[in-house]
Amino acid sequence: AMAAIIEAELGAPLAECFASFDPTPCGAASVAQVHRATLHDGAELVVKVQYPEVERTFALDFGNLRLFTRLVEPGKEHLVAAWKRSHEAELDFLKEAEHRVEMADNMDAIFSRRGGAVREVVVPRPVPRLCSRRVLTMEHVAGRPFLSVIHATHRAAAEAMGMEYEEMMDKAERAIKDGANFYRDECAMRIQAVGRGLAARLRTLPALRSLNPARQRRYQEVQLGRLTDRL
Repeated sequence: AMAAIIEAELGAPLAECFASFDPTPCGAASVAQVHRATLHDGAELVVKVQYPEVERTFALDFGNLRLFTRLVEPGKEHLVAAWKRSHEAELDFLKEAEHRVEMADNMDAIFSRRGGAVREVVVPRPVPRLCSRRVLTMEHVAGRPFLSVIHATHRAAAEAMGMEYEEMMDKAERAIKDGANFYRDECAMRIQAVGRGLAARLRTLPALRSLNPARQRRYQEVQLGRLTDRL
């Protein structure tokens, strides 16, 4: 089924698009699943393919939500419409491809200014001729899961503080939830001191300048590991 979607979206047989294509997905989520593939020149790729029923289900769900809102909270339908618009962007993989290119260009510019610095962030670039609204083909980049990096960073911080990992995370979580304790807790103060510097540096990255303030804060929280248990 996914092969048929790809062929219909790209307007060519699968064998013309890829030298190899693994029909078994290597990853899946609510909107799409991902397959490994290779180009005829040997380049390794990943292909993100949207499920065929997603757009229809999306429209039905928001139609029901709009009807429910009209019955329960008359006059608030515009909020549902705004929410719908924000989620519709997730279904347009061409937009995602554009954002990936922008982010990759920004990252390239940042690291080029550092000379021979080791790349800390790599954004897989899309292959434009193999992308459509429902298919996103991009470079395959080997790496570690983001969450494992956060955990490793936290454990190193705990060790440096002479604390157990669980104790540090418990104190940090309580400090973040309770502003009154934020400045009285020694561990929280030290994390906040690091966090403020990182947040300020993240806010200046060109890659983040196109994000609105709320999304910048969300991104910074993820980077600081504040949302570890909810990722």
